[in-house]
Amino acid sequence: QSIFIMYQNQCTEVERIDDNISGLKHDKDALTNEVKFTALLVDVFGTKGVQAFVLQNVIQALQYRTQTYLNELSDGSLQLRLEVGTNDSIVKKSAVRDPDGTWRNRPLSSLSGGQWRRISLSLSLGFSHLASTRGKFRSSLLVLDEPLTHLDSAGRA
Repeated sequence: QSIFIMYQNQCTEVERIDDNISGLKHDKDALTNEVKFTALLVDVFGTKGVQAFVLQNVIQALQYRTQTYLNELSDGSLQLRLEVGTNDSIVKKSAVRDPDGTWRNRPLSSLSGGQWRRISLSLSLGFSHLASTRGKFRSSLLVLDEPLTHLDSAGRA
């Protein structure tokens, strides 16, 4: 009878060890899934995480709003593209519509004074709009220092 009791004790111990192993396998699977999910988040948000995601989102919204103003100020003849560069810098690229309707990339430094002024004013208005909608900042004052300087007669109209 004592051998039978020892056998039962050993069976109970084996069952306990099997349960332990099953629990550890479940924990391992859960941690593996968590690692996969974390890797996916790093892929989605980039190496800088949520800050990079928010910056990218804000820059896209600023570009959209700025381009809306620029289309009005330039009759659709100018484009400004904003991108997040390395080290979270903001890269500005411009394009000018040729008479045949195609877009030609141009460095900002090569734009005429009037084109530069339109882009600058559009960017300021776009930033102001973004600040008022996202930051709940409302201002009833807009200060412009000779905004029509460097604009031709068509631009001043």
